[in-house]
Amino acid sequence: MTIGSEGRVIAACARNISTSGLYVHTEQEVPLGSLVAVRLALPDGDAPLGVQAKVIHRLTGGQAHTPWVEKGLGLQFVEGDDSFRSRLDRQLKLLQSAANSAPPRG
Repeated sequence: MTIGSEGRVIAACARNISTSGLYVHTEQEVPLGSLVAVRLALPDGDAPLGVQAKVIHRLTGGQAHTPWVEKGLGLQFVEGDDSFRSRLDRQLKLLQSAANSAPPRG
């Protein structure tokens, strides 16, 4: 996935995704409150989704007691038409179904 911010294109790796946003691992810093352009490739093989998101959380090195140990950004989707929502919902359901049918690790 990529994030467009302040004229830069930042490569990032999605670590957690939901219908309202995602957490991405990146070494790049983007100010809290920034609006960014997200290009998200889903496993359906179709063209990447594009959506605007707001930086609502930022984890930099040295922060203890956080849910994520990797540097990164929490992004909240702030724009997305019905097509975006439908496609994202469909992919999240498929991913959840696959996770539920996987044999237990142990």
